[in-house]
This record gives sequence, structure tokens and C-alpha cells, in this order.
Amino acid sequence: MYTSYIGKKFLDYYKEEYSKPENYTAEQFFDEVMFPIFFDDERHLMSVKGSTFFQMNAIDGQRRKKEFSKGNKNYQSVKKDPQFRLETKKKLDKKIQNKELGVHTFVGYGEMTPDAYTSGQITSIDFDFKTDEFYYSWIGQGLSIGASGLSVLIEDKSILLHTFEGWKFYREFLNQTPNLFENQISKWNGQWFRNEFGNESEMYNFSRIDTEKKDEYISIAQIQWTSLVLKLCHFSKNLNILANVYVIGDKNNLTFGFILLCLKEIYELYELRDMIFINEKDTVLSDYQIERLLPFYSFKQACMQGAIGLKSIEPRGLRNYLPKGTFDYSKGNDINIQKEDNFPIYKLWIIAMLNKKELLVLSREFAKLLKDSVEKKRTSEGRAKSTQQQLVKDIFDSKTSKQFVDNITSLVDIANSDILRKMAEEAILMPRDNFPLFITLIKFEYSILNNKE
Repeated sequence: MYTSYIGKKFLDYYKEEYSKPENYTAEQFFDEVMFPIFFDDERHLMSVKGSTFFQMNAIDGQRRKKEFSKGNKNYQSVKKDPQFRLETKKKLDKKIQNKELGVHTFVGYGEMTPDAYTSGQITSIDFDFKTDEFYYSWIGQGLSIGASGLSVLIEDKSILLHTFEGWKFYREFLNQTPNLFENQISKWNGQWFRNEFGNESEMYNFSRIDTEKKDEYISIAQIQWTSLVLKLCHFSKNLNILANVYVIGDKNNLTFGFILLCLKEIYELYELRDMIFINEKDTVLSDYQIERLLPFYSFKQACMQGAIGLKSIEPRGLRNYLPKGTFDYSKGNDINIQKEDNFPIYKLWIIAMLNKKELLVLSREFAKLLKDSVEKKRTSEGRAKSTQQQLVKDIFDSKTSKQFVDNITSLVDIANSDILRKMAEEAILMPRDNFPLFITLIKFEYSILNNKE
């Protein structure tokens, strides 16, 4: 029922922003703003299971079947009739005035029969909801931001008002795109938020909206949950905010509750990008590239961690290069930076996780030392190239700091002892989970040197 709470908070912000009187009600907003945009058309922006708007399709189908049986092949959908749409709204109003509580009138509530899918909220307690609270729930659901199959609600004035501003553009997009699926408000809000937050304009470039083709129809694509979180970082980079994450489905409702988004920690990706890579043409990353990071964890898995921070947005595919046995699914593969498109984001995330810029400098120094040392060793001892490669592989396959220190001892006689000492100290003192990331960073720097050569 958090939808109702968000709807109420939004209406308070709306009245303040648009100079509405204090006694302006949720029902008035629904009548004057939401109904015309969402439902006063043949195609709708949102579907609420069991509602009178939801039942329009069934009514239309029955009438269509009846007319066809009479031989009327030119039947026009009743949904095209403005009067029919208005009558449908009045039926909903009547149910709400009578406080007919259920999933069909109060968005996010449960069914009222014990054998229904979402009947877990049945209770003998009389909540005595006020009429406006019903309408608040419709408004709140209309403001939900879809990401990776889940819906997100955030109690923030700027976010809620911005999401609302996108409603009229979604109606415009739907009206001008006959083969676009309807009832995708959450998906739209996600695309709108990712593309336009902080860039409001009267004209909207609809080509920015990612779509997916399904037979002869197209659907608005879900944004990745990481795109939403990373976009939020620009909005409140120094804050941690709470997000309510849930799903209102056709059969089941699912909630993950309130998830803490540690935006200050995640924003380090952008700060490090600007400090470290700004002058490196080969590795510079745009905001667009960072915000389209594909995550290792699903949104559900990230929510199950209790809070979403830098660790939660681990890039998908990175574990191919982490030392085998250090993390689940890590493979310890060598990296070809010319073919690995995600190499810059892997490197940036690792540096942010290590949270110590000096380790980037040290990893570069050691990578050069390693390259020079194994070449000297091969030349002085007449070793084959395969032996040289095995030495490097053993170092990069180190699963623990102890193994790593043991493996680099063979370089003591011919390498810079200060760098080796620093490497040993850092490896032993750093947190256990960070060690595989540090090894992988060295592997990346070593690959860069070989690629330049």
C-alpha cells in the first residue's frame, strides 16, 4: 500500500509546484489529469487488474462477438466511444465511494477471497480507508519506475515531479505509434528517467526510447536496474536514499521492502573516472557507457543483499578474468583488451572497489617490472618463452596473498626490491575479497603493456 503513500506525497508536491489550493483532492487530480492522459483513449497507459478499465477489454470482446454473430463485420470498438470510457470511470468512482476495498480499486492491495493469488492481506481489521487514499494508490502506481522487471518508488519531490512530466510524452508516443503495446507506464518511466532526468524540454526525441520488437508489435524495453541507480547518483551523489522495490503482477504481488541505495559510494565511479582516466583516450568512459553497465547480479539478488552499493553493481563478465577459485564462477582467463569491449568499465570498477588510488600506480609499476624481469630471466637463463609465460601465469593465478608473495620471490634477484616489498605489503594487508581484484588489475596493466608493444 506504499503506492497510496507515494500518491499522497506527490499530490502535496504537485499542489505546491502548480499553485493548487490546499483542499485540492486526489479525486480531482484523477479526474482532471490522470484519467484524460491514462484512460480516456482507446489504449491505456496502465493496467490495474480487475478494475473497470481492465474489464473494458472483456466487455468489448463480448460486444464484438455479438455483432459478428449478427453479420456486422464493421464493428467499432466501444473503447473508441468517449461516453463509454466516461461511464467506465464512473463505475470505478462508485466502487471507490462505496469503499469496495480490493486489488481492483486500491492499487497494491490484495484480493478479498482466500483462494485468490494475492489474498495474503485479508484481515478482519477495518482500516476505514478514506476515498482519497484509493485514488492516491492509482497515482502512486503511475509514478513507479520499472527496472529489470521490478518497480521502484522513491519519496523525493524532484524524482516524482519529473516522472509525472513524462506522462504526457508517453501518451504522445503511444498515440503516434499504432503497433506499440499499451499499459507500459512503469517501463516508460524507467526510460524517461534514464534519458531525460535533469534535461526537461517541450520537445521530446522519442528515438531515445529503447524498444523491443515482438512479431509485428513493439514493446518499451526495461532499463537495467544499474542504469536507474547510476542515474540517481547524479541526482544525489552525496546521499543514501531508500527505495521501495516491488512487483504488482497479474497473479502475484511481490515486495522486497525498502532497499538502501548507497549512492555516495557508487558515485566514486564517476569521480575516479574524472581523476584517473580523463587524459587517457583509450580508456575514457562517458556517462552513457557507465550507466549502461550490465551487472553480474540480478535486481532481485542485489535487493537480497539488504543494501545496494558499489559491490552490488559488479560488471557482468569480470569473473572471467578473476583468479580461478577466488569467487564463484571466476575463470582466471587472460584478457585481450583489443577484443574486450567492457575492459574500461572492469578496470574502473576494480579501482573503485579497492578504494586506494595508489594501488593503480603500484599495479602499473609492478606490471612493467614483471614484464622486464621475466624477459631478463629468459635471456640470462636461456629459458624458453613457455617458461616465461608460466611464471606470469603462476603469479596471476595466485588465490591468496601468501601464494602471491611466494610466486614473486623468484624475481627478487633481478627486480626492484622496493616495488616487490610494497607489493608484498599491500597484498598481505588488504581485505581478502580485494586481493583477487588487485591481481586482476595487475593482469590488466600487464596486458596493456603487451598490447602497446
